[in-house]
Formats: sequence, C-alpha cells, structure tokens
Amino acid sequence: MSFLITILNVQICEIMKKIILTLCSSLLMVALGWGQSGFGVFGGLGAVTTSNGFLETVSAPGVGIHLGGFYNLEINDNFSFRPKLMYSQQGDRTENNSGPLTTSGESAYKIDYISIPLEAKFFSKPFITVGPQIGFLINSSVENIVLQELEDGFDIGVRLGIGYDINNIFIELSAYQGIQPTLEVLIVDDFTNKITNTTLQLSVGYQFN
Repeated sequence: MSFLITILNVQICEIMKKIILTLCSSLLMVALGWGQSGFGVFGGLGAVTTSNGFLETVSAPGVGIHLGGFYNLEINDNFSFRPKLMYSQQGDRTENNSGPLTTSGESAYKIDYISIPLEAKFFSKPFITVGPQIGFLINSSVENIVLQELEDGFDIGVRLGIGYDINNIFIELSAYQGIQPTLEVLIVDDFTNKITNTTLQLSVGYQFN
C-alpha cells in the first residue's frame, strides 16, 4: 500500500512540474512574443514644483530632467502594461519663489528620486497612460531656507499621461501628483504646509524590437 502511495506521489509531483513548466513557458512567450512587447528608453524635461497638499498652493515651476527605461507588455492592440524605472529631478527648484516652502520668497529645495511608474497604456495613436508611481529618494539639497528632515525617503502618487506612437518612437506628456507629504514646514505658529511633489514631464522615447 505504501508503495502505491509513493508511486502516486511521484506521479503527482511530475504532473505539477509539467504544469509549472507549461505556465512559465507561456508567461515567457507572452513577455517576449506578444505584439509590440519589448524594452525601451526615454528621457526629457519637466516642469517640477511642490504643492501644499493635493494641487493646493502650487509654487512656481522650475525645470528638471528625467530619463530611464521601460518594458512594454502588449496584452492586445489597445492595452499594454508598461512599468518604468527612471531618474527624476523633483521639488521646488526655483529660487526667489513664493511657494509653500517659504514666506520670504526665496527657496530652492531640490530632491532627486529613482521612480517606478506602473502604468496601464490604452490605445496607440494617440494613447493614454494611468497608474501609481513610487519614488525612492537618492539626493536632496536646500538653499536659502532651513527645513526639517524629510518625513521618509518615499514618494507615492498618481501619474496620468497622453502620447503618440510613431513606429518605434513615442512622444508623451505626463502629469504626476504626489499624495503622500514628503515633509512638513512650519510657516507660522501652529500653521504648517504639508509638501507634496507635482510634475509635468515631456518625454521622447524609443522601443527596441
């Protein structure tokens, strides 16, 4: 009896192995073979600023660069999953600015992130993208004002974009709004600004075959 049970267990294990291998092979074929799936690169300039909460008291924008790579997993002709990995300059990068970081009109609060947008892409000509974005702080600097330390090294928010595919090249305009404050600034007694990141980025990218 125990011998039969052992044989049965072995057969079940073999069947499970085949199922797992079949699933892995199928996923690999999906990732590498569907439609226009593939890796790509992109970069561009953006209007970067800070806001006091969600799009409240937005300061005058400065200029920041961004660049990175992505993988486009095409599910069908009208829908793709497109995660990205990018370096992004954010924060209040304009001096002589009256925004949520200061009341004196002089600030420059520069923060740099490695960001991971997880985008759903709809359509192609034109296309729209939407999804969450997570950022990991890699550098920060403050000029002319004294701020407290960042609350943490994470930036979490929502990203929305519109663009146009031209063969393997695309142009995209994306807006990002942080929903988690990166720090709090005491302006006057018992009044604090909760600072979030806001960006508008213009990108040009290329997807490899």
